[in-house]
Amino acid sequence: KSDHFLVALWRHECLRVFQDKLANQKDKDSFRDFLDKATLDKFKDLIGEEDEKMLTDILYCDFLRDDVYDEDTGELIEEAPKVYEAIPSMKALREIVQKKLEEHNNIPKIKKMDLVLFDDALKYLLRISRIIQMPRGSAMLVGVGGSGKQSLTRLASYIGRQVNFQITLSKSYGTNQLKDDLKTLYRMAGPEGKTVSFILTDAEIKSENFLEFISSMMSTGEVAGLIPKEEKDTFCVEIKNVYAKEVGIARGEEPSMLELWNYFLNRVRDCLHVVLCFSPVGNKFRDRFRQFPALFNTCTINWFLPWPEEALVSVSQSFLKVFDIDATEEIRRELEKHMGNVHRMVTDVCELYFAKMRRHVYVTPKSYLSFIDSYKSEYSKQYKIKNDQERNVRVGLNKLEEGAEGVEKLKVELKEENAKLQVATEKTDELVKNLEKESAIANKKADEVKIVKERCEADRARISQEKEEAHRELAEALPFQQKAEKVLSELQGKDIQELRTYKNPRDIIRMVFDGVQILLEGPMSAVKTKEMSVGKETFTFISDSFDEYTKQTLNASSFLADLNEFGKNEKDYINDETCELLEPYLNMDRIFNGTVASKSGSKALGGLCTWVEAMRDYHNASKIVKPKMAALEIKTERLKIAEEELNAAETKLKEALDFLDGLKKDLKGQLDIKEQLKENANKTRRKMEQANRLINGLGDERVRWTKDANEFLTRKKQLIGDVALACSFISYCGPFNSEFREMLLTQYFKADLDKKEIPYFKELDLISMLVDEATKGEWSLQGLPSDDLSIQNAIMVTRSSRFPMLIDPQGQALHWIKTRESEMESRNCILNLGNPNLKDLLKVPLGEGWAVLIEGIENEVDPLLDPLLEKQFYRKGKAHLMKLGDTEVDYDLKFMLYMTSRLANPHFSPELAAKTTIIDFTVTQGGLEQQLLGLVIAKEQKSLEEQLKNLMEDVTKNTKTMQDLNQQLLERLSASETSLLDDVELIEVLANIKTKTREVQNKLKEAADKKKEISEKRLQYLPVATRGSVLYFVIVELSMISWMYNTSLQQFLQLFDWSIDNALKAQLPKQRVENIIEKLTFKVYHYISRGLFERDKITYLIMCVIKIMVTAKELQLSDVGLLLKSGAALDDRNNRFSKWMDNKIWNNVLALSKHRFAGDSICFFRDLPHLIEKSEGKWDDFLKGNDPENMDVPDYEDRIKAEKDIGDFIRLCLVRAFREDRTLLASMNFIKAKLGPDFVKPLTKSLEEIYSESCNIIPILFLLSAGANPTGSLDDFAKKKKTNIVKISMGEEQDKKAMEAIKNAFQVGGWVLLENCHLGLDFMAKMEDILNPKNHAIDKDFRLWLSCEPHPNFPLGLLQMSIKVTDEPPKGVKAGLYRTFTTLITEEFLEKEDPPDKWKSLVYTLCFMHSIIQERRKFGPLGFCIPYEFNDSDLEASLTFLDRHNTQIQSLGQPMNWDTVRYMIGEVQYGGRITDDYDRILFNTMCIEYLKPDIINTPEFSFKNFNNPPFSYLVPRTNKIQEIIEYIISMPEKDKPDLFGLHDIADLTFRMKESKEMLETLLETQPKEGGSAGGKTKEEEVKEKLLNELIPSLPKDYVEVEYRELIRRMKGPKGMSDKKGLEVPLNVVLSQEIQRFQHVLGLVRKMMSDIVQAIDGQIIMTPEIVDAIQSIFDAKVPKKWCYDATGVEISWLSPTLSSWMKGLDLRNKQLSDWLRLESGRPPAYWLTGFFNPQGFLTAMKQEITRINKANKWSLDEMIYDFQINHKQVITVESTDKHVKGSKDEGVYIYGLFLEGAVVDTIDGKLKDYAPSTKECFSNFPVIHCLAKPQAKEGQTKFGKGIDDRNIYPCPVYKYPKRNDRYHIVTVDLNGGPGPDRKHFWTRRGVALLCTIEQHSQFSLNTNKHFSKKK
Repeated sequence: KSDHFLVALWRHECLRVFQDKLANQKDKDSFRDFLDKATLDKFKDLIGEEDEKMLTDILYCDFLRDDVYDEDTGELIEEAPKVYEAIPSMKALREIVQKKLEEHNNIPKIKKMDLVLFDDALKYLLRISRIIQMPRGSAMLVGVGGSGKQSLTRLASYIGRQVNFQITLSKSYGTNQLKDDLKTLYRMAGPEGKTVSFILTDAEIKSENFLEFISSMMSTGEVAGLIPKEEKDTFCVEIKNVYAKEVGIARGEEPSMLELWNYFLNRVRDCLHVVLCFSPVGNKFRDRFRQFPALFNTCTINWFLPWPEEALVSVSQSFLKVFDIDATEEIRRELEKHMGNVHRMVTDVCELYFAKMRRHVYVTPKSYLSFIDSYKSEYSKQYKIKNDQERNVRVGLNKLEEGAEGVEKLKVELKEENAKLQVATEKTDELVKNLEKESAIANKKADEVKIVKERCEADRARISQEKEEAHRELAEALPFQQKAEKVLSELQGKDIQELRTYKNPRDIIRMVFDGVQILLEGPMSAVKTKEMSVGKETFTFISDSFDEYTKQTLNASSFLADLNEFGKNEKDYINDETCELLEPYLNMDRIFNGTVASKSGSKALGGLCTWVEAMRDYHNASKIVKPKMAALEIKTERLKIAEEELNAAETKLKEALDFLDGLKKDLKGQLDIKEQLKENANKTRRKMEQANRLINGLGDERVRWTKDANEFLTRKKQLIGDVALACSFISYCGPFNSEFREMLLTQYFKADLDKKEIPYFKELDLISMLVDEATKGEWSLQGLPSDDLSIQNAIMVTRSSRFPMLIDPQGQALHWIKTRESEMESRNCILNLGNPNLKDLLKVPLGEGWAVLIEGIENEVDPLLDPLLEKQFYRKGKAHLMKLGDTEVDYDLKFMLYMTSRLANPHFSPELAAKTTIIDFTVTQGGLEQQLLGLVIAKEQKSLEEQLKNLMEDVTKNTKTMQDLNQQLLERLSASETSLLDDVELIEVLANIKTKTREVQNKLKEAADKKKEISEKRLQYLPVATRGSVLYFVIVELSMISWMYNTSLQQFLQLFDWSIDNALKAQLPKQRVENIIEKLTFKVYHYISRGLFERDKITYLIMCVIKIMVTAKELQLSDVGLLLKSGAALDDRNNRFSKWMDNKIWNNVLALSKHRFAGDSICFFRDLPHLIEKSEGKWDDFLKGNDPENMDVPDYEDRIKAEKDIGDFIRLCLVRAFREDRTLLASMNFIKAKLGPDFVKPLTKSLEEIYSESCNIIPILFLLSAGANPTGSLDDFAKKKKTNIVKISMGEEQDKKAMEAIKNAFQVGGWVLLENCHLGLDFMAKMEDILNPKNHAIDKDFRLWLSCEPHPNFPLGLLQMSIKVTDEPPKGVKAGLYRTFTTLITEEFLEKEDPPDKWKSLVYTLCFMHSIIQERRKFGPLGFCIPYEFNDSDLEASLTFLDRHNTQIQSLGQPMNWDTVRYMIGEVQYGGRITDDYDRILFNTMCIEYLKPDIINTPEFSFKNFNNPPFSYLVPRTNKIQEIIEYIISMPEKDKPDLFGLHDIADLTFRMKESKEMLETLLETQPKEGGSAGGKTKEEEVKEKLLNELIPSLPKDYVEVEYRELIRRMKGPKGMSDKKGLEVPLNVVLSQEIQRFQHVLGLVRKMMSDIVQAIDGQIIMTPEIVDAIQSIFDAKVPKKWCYDATGVEISWLSPTLSSWMKGLDLRNKQLSDWLRLESGRPPAYWLTGFFNPQGFLTAMKQEITRINKANKWSLDEMIYDFQINHKQVITVESTDKHVKGSKDEGVYIYGLFLEGAVVDTIDGKLKDYAPSTKECFSNFPVIHCLAKPQAKEGQTKFGKGIDDRNIYPCPVYKYPKRNDRYHIVTVDLNGGPGPDRKHFWTRRGVALLCTIEQHSQFSLNTNKHFSKKK
């Protein structure tokens, strides 16, 4: 319905406007309840809907509609309209936003946002979107870092089509750069008209000036000085057109520049949306709220509260819904809940951790997201490992099972093969017999063949020889044959054809062809002669046959072929007859030759002629060989016949041999079969034996694998919980110490898993799960301590997804990382956060993927590193890039960043905690013990330590080898695809692996035995390491007393090494160990105490002894608590011994009687109250004894002595309970008994010794106290060393001078003294780097001396590298005088004035008074109200004045003007420091006593008022300074109080002050732990105490209406009875007192209630509540009960909670009793019970003035008149408060205490304490307070007969701590008979106190603040 819609919209806007800015869920719920009630009251009847529907929230936004795009081109056609409408559902909204988020992430070069859009995140997004979519809408998002403020703003800005702008920080970014960015924003939002979201975070506010600009911009639109006039005009011109369009300009009109500028500013304010992302942690947010109210008023505040558990679960669901987990759906849901619960539990533990350990730890949503991511990654990894292991194990087991089955089959096969082998053997034997028989026959036949063969071979050889000879002869004819063949080969058909063409051939042709015809044996013509002509020659020759026969031969077509055939086959048929026929031709060689024929005929004719000649020559050469060839043929034939016979014989032999071969073949075949069978049998046997050996050898593995296989299913199911534990640990436990890590794991994480029934391995060891032994070994070799905490830290460093931030005060992590990343130093990758070139130095490592270490992190990290810490890289092509500041740099994914902080307890912001993994690497006592053991063994048993080192290296190597071998064994076994028995290679590999495994196992076993042996030897030296560890951790705790006491582990290790080297040698290790411990303890004490102020030295020793005993389990922390707190937590008022024992001691007695020392089952002092009652006299004597610490304890002495270990501690607790003032002396006895007498003797601080320990890079730091100045001593020492020392006093603009002096001294080896270094802390912060220059060396003689007052911001590094020396004035008058006369006073100075004897007496007296003044301060308020910084400069100035004054009077011949001397010294030189009026009176009194003529005029003058028998303090009458020094040396060591004008009981006050300070300091150093014998936590104890004791004891509240009515009816005193109510001054006082009391009562009641609710978890545990819980647990008063936020006191101060509560009851009783007296007044008033006692006394004065109005008394003229009723004492415990003989006028007050004297009850005069009294304070009698007019001129103040000099003006103070703040009034007391009693009591320090309870818990460090000289 539209009306319901309208109401829902109204509710939505109310929630946005009002609820979103509320800071906690409780307030938000309260507002919602109010809104629900208003909704139902106003609208239910009008709308008529059901309540549930009416109160259902509907959310609205303006981005539900989609943009319109062109379907074809995808171009934007129309933007979606911004309609503010209701969302249909969260699901629909989530889909829309998810789509927008994906669009945003697809934008190039933009930071991708991986957001989980759970319901709360969507609601925050809607709120941001709503704000920035409104004109001028700006937001302030308040929440811890990692809440999603920036991400959601970016997304909302993108959805709203706004430009997102964020400044880019760099080292140089400052105010000017911000102004430039603001100008850019003005341009974008103004002329360009863009809507811009400007995000500004805490980290980006480098200066608070930034917020000044932003505040101005948001409230007015302008920033002063941002835009110059010229740029303003430019902007106006640019905006003019826009102005004309939107506003409109009439034609001819021009808008003024002012109009345009205002329009520009309005446009900017409309379009520019500032989103401030602030963290509420710390004071900055609160301070900014006060400083910049406009900033907060112009923003819509939206608090990002911690994610509720539903949101956490929703996030885990969204991440895990598609993640594959091996679990049921129910377990998956429980896991999602567990993850959310883990985050919530750690958040709660962070508060507990701060409450107990005072350490800040934050968890943020980013931590949670990191936790989930790591879970997914680790689960996948571990599940894959388990899967692979299961697969490998199961395959391996199957292989072994198959192998075992195969062995059984092999046994059967082997039996069958053995049977076959037997048959084959029998067959083989039979074949061997046949072979032997046939071999004999064959051999016989072979012999026969051999004979024939030999004969044939002889014939063949002979014939072959003859044949060779014939062929050799035949070869001689071959050239002719070859010649003929050559000729024929050269003849071609054309050549013959040419010859045929001749019709009438020449004669040479005819002759040649006749020769051819003869060879061919062709027909020839009859022989006849014929004339022939060849060439020019004519001759007669045989007629040719050419025409008749030869021509036919030539013309034959086969002529050439016939010639060739003749040459090849018929040439051997030529006979002698043929050759004879050719003879005539051939004899005509001049005619018949080839050359002539060629010339005469043709080439062919010449060839034929040559051929004929060659044929004839061939015949002549071969005719001799032919007979031989014929005979050879005959022989050959015969040989052939013989060979045929041989062949026949050989054939028979072959047949015999073939038969024999057949037999052999059969035998061989049978033998092969036999061998094969045998080989198969052997192979089967070997196979079986190998398999058996392997299977038996893998028996252990098989058992283990079988067990693992059976557990894999369970273990995989348990992984869901195991990984949850591991990732919870890695993600959250880093900042916690070992105790809280264990608590988180067991009491929180595991308990929640059990509760939700999520499976996990109950005996899970996270270390074993996350790292293997080999890796641990490697870490150990790299220098990582081997304790569990260090290994846990290393796991977090190596496995965390975020870069580690290491809290590393001892440098352990630094050493390990530098060793682990050994290349960092050479690559210059060890950087400092303060390096101005940090960004440039990071570029190369980022691009190369190197590791970088950044040292020196304190509480913050440069915002420049934020992109790096958040890993905001993006891809560009194949490269990864990152925006570092304003520079784009390459980023390699292998890059690693380590960060370390030397601070022991840094306060890192939640934002930094979200970006990094914070890991506390602080060394543990156990871890340090192991390191020290290694060091002592390395020195005492070097070979043993080397053996152990080598052994550990071998163990690490062998362990890694063992792991690899086991892995290989399983992998090879599981990877084989064939049967185990068939894969011989696999069997051999497995056997080899198993052999190596056994070897490694044996080595590891031997190593374990050896390690055990070495460990046993090492344990002999364990006590040394234990003592060293204890001493170091005491040194660490000293820094809780003073920041200046910080000492590095490196310094301690040097002391440790020195002690081992210099301890007495001994034969027996036990004696040697004792010697080292003794030397070490004393050396550390000597070194450390040298740098401690005197007040802390005994405290340090007590801490040492207690820690030694606690470590040895001789004491428990509860025992220490008894010593420190005793009975402070008790308030038992049933004191049976109240006559001689006050209630405080009684409560201490009760505490002792209930305590069990060392956890004993029986209380040691359980019968103490009974025994005291039985022997009151003895215990009274013990209580009042001068030195109870040295007295025997009544009834318990023997039992205490019987307790050898803790007897001395029990005695100390008893003395502390009975005589707190002797606690420090008893502590010294305790120290002497436990450590030895040397530890309580004074130590000297020789500059020579200190110098010998220093070097050129180790400075010496003097810690200054009041009255100390080391300059003079250093000057003398420098002269002794013959070196120059340059002195520079630090301060403004002194850094350059100091740096120049140091650089010069570097070169020449001089000394530099920098004084008052607390005034140059910035320069001191650079000193570490200055003393370690990289570019040049430092001369070895250089020394740097520093002097500094304690300062909490002094650089830690410089403290830890310095040799610290405290410089304090000497203690005691004797020591002070000795120092004065050996350093300041010289012989020359004593002799410079005349007369010398008087001058020396005057100088000695002044020096004596100076020492008295110095030492008087130790008595606290009795000495001086304020501990002034009197020092040597005051004495020097006074001596200078005396010198000048004496010179002046001597020159004028006048006597000494003592008034002038006293004034100049008392009021000017020393008095210039004095600020308290009563201190000034005291000092002037001392000047009167010391500076008087008697010191010069009286021989052997002694300060007789301060006689200290048997020594008289005389003014030495001598002219030699050495005699004065000798006289000083003869003085007593211990000064009695009367030397200072005080009673002996003042020593008790001094001792009480010392003891209280020591106990309070010790208490501050103790861990803020709870825990009682019943195992309750601190919170449970406090809650129980509140509910059962404190809250029920609170009085009822005063109702204003009621008490005002009662006061209204109250009448005035006699003389003012007509006045009532507030007309009566004292009634006004009553009203004011009740108001103030009710304010305190209400505050206390509310805080008590808040504490209970916070402990129950109903409200947030604020720091104030945490402090209050700790205070109540420590039996102290919460600070908020006493002071308001500005430090103004609002109640009263008490040392314990019980005394404060008692004060509450008493004050309530006085006010309520007074209020009930309608017709009268209390008879007497408890002055202490008033908030404003001065007002009470003033009201009394007013009443007396008004009563005596008739006498014309004026209030201005009235003075107090106090009359002491010395015969009556009323205390606050008195039941009868009526004053005897009381008068109506004035008031009576009681309850005051007198310190420094007592009142004589007879005459009311002051007198000294009784000689044996131990009570510093006495109850003062009732005082009648009156007022009277001031005495007129000529009248005495005290009347006749009273000497003013005997009247002591006694100040009244509210508390024992005397100062103007607590001063109430001054009461004149009668000083008694005697001269100058006023001065006597002034020196005594007599004062009246309203309370005698000390309350120093709020001012522990007051002794460290000194006043400055005027």
